[in-house]
Amino acid sequence: MHIRIENLVYDITDFNHPGGKVIQTHAWTEENNIDATNAFYQFHNRSLKALKILKSLPSFPTKLPRDDIEREFRVIVSKLKKDGYFDPSWRHIVYRISLNILIWVFGLILLNYRWMISSITIMSIAFMQCGWIQHECGHNSFTCIPQIDRILQIIYVNVFMGGNYRFWNDQHFSHHANTQDIRYDKDLKTHPLVAFNEKLVQKKGHTWFTKHQHILYWWIINPIVWFTWAFLSYPMFALKHNHFREYMITRVSSFILYHNLFKFSNIISVWNTFILFNVVSLFGTMLLLATFTVSHTTTDSYDKHKGWVRPSSEHTINIPDHWLTNTWMGYLNFQIEHHLFPTMPQFRQNIVGKYYIRPFFEKHKIPYNEVSFWRANYDVYSNLKKISEY
Repeated sequence: MHIRIENLVYDITDFNHPGGKVIQTHAWTEENNIDATNAFYQFHNRSLKALKILKSLPSFPTKLPRDDIEREFRVIVSKLKKDGYFDPSWRHIVYRISLNILIWVFGLILLNYRWMISSITIMSIAFMQCGWIQHECGHNSFTCIPQIDRILQIIYVNVFMGGNYRFWNDQHFSHHANTQDIRYDKDLKTHPLVAFNEKLVQKKGHTWFTKHQHILYWWIINPIVWFTWAFLSYPMFALKHNHFREYMITRVSSFILYHNLFKFSNIISVWNTFILFNVVSLFGTMLLLATFTVSHTTTDSYDKHKGWVRPSSEHTINIPDHWLTNTWMGYLNFQIEHHLFPTMPQFRQNIVGKYYIRPFFEKHKIPYNEVSFWRANYDVYSNLKKISEY
């Protein structure tokens, strides 16, 4: 098995990739000249260890030409690095963490006054914002220091959200490596609950859920996904991958944290803490899933490798730059740029899109998909309905 980086082909037959089997989706042959250059450098942007391992692998040169778009994109990346776009902003980091804390405090104050619906709503928004922060930490684009980002991700997803950061990374990195590739993108492995494209229905057929998905998605399907993740997928993944002790320690820490926070609002019983946390987790996860859905699900899937740049353009949707949208979506409304530069601090990607990516796309006649927030959500409904009638 081989992968191509620049003009060298590396033998990875005996290489145990720390990121799992996702590397196999970028396998190179002379008949299938897949260029993994941009995928490698965007995933391992800050890893000297990855570069050292790469150089230690057996390799040989190839004269097969590189794709012009992929090659030119590397030039843009080099310029952006030189200009500091991949550097962290500690002011922004403090702002994001402080805002998240303030939302939690506001929710707990409302809880103290027994304004239960308002309190749960606010804390669910805080939960969603934890999801955006942990997501960026998973990409090492928050503090841009891998060790610190890893610790923060554990705190936010395992402790604050009661999740499993290893499960999240496994799912999400597969998605970034193969965006909308129906064979390998784990975000498309949604049957029998939902089908976001016709290919999945053609392959798997309809279920009762998929026939009514445009009605069930937000109120029934997403809660089922939440329950499956929280009570089945997280612990089973931990058991399978030998980190169950780590997972349980962080879950216990999570419960202790919330039990003590809720005590300030006189919610003292263990059972009440369990119920309230899971209600907040349910609605927070529903907000996360609804927001993630607008980014890709209305675009077509594919089953032939497209490189790094084209999936980010042809199969990704942007939402316009606006302070409220940016805050609500944790800057993930710049999805095209996020998929092109997953290790870049996300709050800079609107500028990168305006001055670098749009001109680059126009030059190569690549589509730049951008719609309003409300139109994007309507398109999700329309797509779900269209597939349900297929």
